[in-house]
Amino acid sequence: MSYEIVHTFGSTTYFIFVLLFLWASRVPRTNSGAGWWAVSISCALLARLGLFVLLAAANQRLAIAVYIMFNVLEKPFLMTGLVRFLNLSVRMRWFWTAALAAEAWLCLALAADFPSWARTLGYALVNAGFMLCMAGFLLKRRAEFPACR
Repeated sequence: MSYEIVHTFGSTTYFIFVLLFLWASRVPRTNSGAGWWAVSISCALLARLGLFVLLAAANQRLAIAVYIMFNVLEKPFLMTGLVRFLNLSVRMRWFWTAALAAEAWLCLALAADFPSWARTLGYALVNAGFMLCMAGFLLKRRAEFPACR
């Protein structure tokens, strides 16, 4: 399957989720997590659209950099939404510090022309760290979720 089809389908799906989370965030007495998730998915949508448009322009290096930039930026918004949704008392400054460090790594790696595996290692560790942190938050609060039967 060509990348155009994959990214068109993915972008459409992300756009629908953005609309759904924005709509959910407008419901009275709804937790603010849905709005943060809408921003997070918007970053994922911009990453996918940036990759789609810039790859068509034959600028692969810029396309990948834009994709990574928005992909990393998606994670602190996702975590902020999770913290707001679960009413956790967590300092979100660490999320933004990690994202800033990943973005700085990307800029340094591109400026210094690091090999692709070195660029990937920097932001992949941050992304994995965010996902591990999210899993930890969810496991910590799993007793409060309704049982699936």
